[in-house]
Amino acid sequence: TGDAAPITSYTDFIRIEGLQVLNTDSGTASFNHSLSLEPGDGGEVRVSDNILRGIFSDSVNNNTGIHLHWAGSGSRSARIYNNIIYDFGNSATSTIYGIWVRAGWGNGVQIFNNTIVGSYEGINNDLGTAVLAKNNLVDSNTIGITGSYNSSSDYNASSDTSSTGGGND
Repeated sequence: TGDAAPITSYTDFIRIEGLQVLNTDSGTASFNHSLSLEPGDGGEVRVSDNILRGIFSDSVNNNTGIHLHWAGSGSRSARIYNNIIYDFGNSATSTIYGIWVRAGWGNGVQIFNNTIVGSYEGINNDLGTAVLAKNNLVDSNTIGITGSYNSSSDYNASSDTSSTGGGND
């Protein structure tokens, strides 16, 4: 709780698999991510088969299930797949995300086969077209999917009108 992530990694090559993380916070804390990842230039991150839950109250903000942190220079890649992410939201703030991809991941980010439910924002993509999203269920979030995505993104289901732009979204 507080202004800290339960799991933060600056390791260049890491796999996070099969964890259950409950992230709770109240008050005015920010940047409390369940998994916050920032490898160095050329690094690779894989996050799979995890169950992440958030319980937030009051004015917490910028809290996330999976946070691919901004890195000032270089390029890195990530694969995020087969995760269940839920309850990353509350009624007091609009900056809580299931998955948040920030700039600095120029080697590409793949997000596929995830379920994101009951969050304020399901997938927030600040990176742009280097992000490929396929076969994600983004349901019962205030906002499903934001940002621009790789043109091969497709088969994402969102309970609102948001999409990655794929023909079968």
